[in-house]
Amino acid sequence: VAGVHIPLSLLHTLLTELRTTRWPAVPDRTGMEAEEYLVLHRGKANAGYADLLAVLEEVLAWADPNFACNRIAVTKDFQGSPHIDGCDTTFQYLASLGDFDVGGQLCAEGEHPEEVYVVDTHNRLARFDGRFVHWVRGHGGGDRYSVVFFCTNPARATEKRVAFQDDFVPHGFGAVARSVSPEPSPCEREELVEE
Repeated sequence: VAGVHIPLSLLHTLLTELRTTRWPAVPDRTGMEAEEYLVLHRGKANAGYADLLAVLEEVLAWADPNFACNRIAVTKDFQGSPHIDGCDTTFQYLASLGDFDVGGQLCAEGEHPEEVYVVDTHNRLARFDGRFVHWVRGHGGGDRYSVVFFCTNPARATEKRVAFQDDFVPHGFGAVARSVSPEPSPCEREELVEE
């Protein structure tokens, strides 16, 4: 299965921005198998990342301007073992970009462990639910960047439906986004206390 192709104009702009991003000296999430890991907070200052956030906002406006995303994970050369995104309250959107030409697919278990989706996200945007067990295959042939638009706000919670949502159709350009509720979730409150 595969995500939806990202329009070339957005794809090139995003990839250029990712390649020139100044990554944090210490990854935003430790213990992950990634060369670089950054989490941007929508609706808050992200010092030094305004250009990257602006491009990511364009991608989200094209995909689903009404999605209540309050976090965006941005990684370089991430691969992960099976896990569940415990703070997610709804599905997420994700894409991978870069020069890699082998592997790098998102794998997600369905309702039953023997049901596994292998999702091509290379230059594509997929909608899937991180509350199902999932992982990213190793990759080769070049850099692999990933962007994950996710929500931790309980007020925007949805029912867990299926791991990979093949009914996703992007809204296209020119759609208007609604605001994101500022109410922090328990996971967000933990982050605020740590800061």
